[in-house]
Amino acid sequence: MYWRDVISLISTTTTTNEIGDTVEAEVKTEVYANRMSYRTKAVTQALANGLKPEYSFEVKEEEYDRQKKIEYKNITYNIITSAPSKNECIEIVCEGVI
Repeated sequence: MYWRDVISLISTTTTTNEIGDTVEAEVKTEVYANRMSYRTKAVTQALANGLKPEYSFEVKEEEYDRQKKIEYKNITYNIITSAPSKNECIEIVCEGVI
C-alpha cells in the first residue's frame, strides 16, 4: 500500500476549568492511512449489523488508540468498527456524522 491518504484520529479529553466546570476537548492526531476496498470482512460485518459504512481505512496499529472519530477531507466520521489487518495494521470502518 502507498499510505497516500491523511486522516485525523480524534480523541476526546475531559478537563476541569478554573471555575470547576467539566470541559471536553477534541484532540486530533494526523496519520497516514490507506483507503480500503469495500469488500473487506469488517465492512461486510458492519453492513450485516445495519450500519452504513462510508469509508474504510488501514492505519498502523501503534497509531490507533481506540479513537471514536476521524476527520477525512474536512468531514468528521464516526468509527463504527475496527479489526486487525495485516502487517501490524488496524482497519477502521467509518460512517458519516449527521
